[in-house]
Amino acid sequence: MSSLATFTKASVEQFAHEFENLFYQDDGAGMAAYYTDNARLFADGIAPIQGIAAVRAFWQATCERGKAMGMQRSITVNEVVLTTDVCYAYSTLTLDVTVGGQAVHRTVSDITIWRKQEDDSWKIEVDISVPNPED
Repeated sequence: MSSLATFTKASVEQFAHEFENLFYQDDGAGMAAYYTDNARLFADGIAPIQGIAAVRAFWQATCERGKAMGMQRSITVNEVVLTTDVCYAYSTLTLDVTVGGQAVHRTVSDITIWRKQEDDSWKIEVDISVPNPED
């Protein structure tokens, strides 16, 4: 699966599970396959990026850094909003890493905006994630 055939809460939850598996397999290219060719990604600590090659490089580097820090992550899909051609999903990512021998727990709010493709499948057009300030 590198796109969603339908956009429902169940399909987004299935995507989240597959996306986590790809992360643990160090498969940044597989993660990027869910994005449109001109996708934009906004994340804390990096300049905004655009284009599938930049998204692929971001996810590959994230997989490698995560593995080096022993990162455990999970995605909880909180809400999906459906329209005809553009939909979005609001999720919470929970990240647990070890930094300098210390366990660190972070939560991140994430919104993915999905666009319907010519073949009627759905791919991520915009991905915005920000750390929760209480962490």
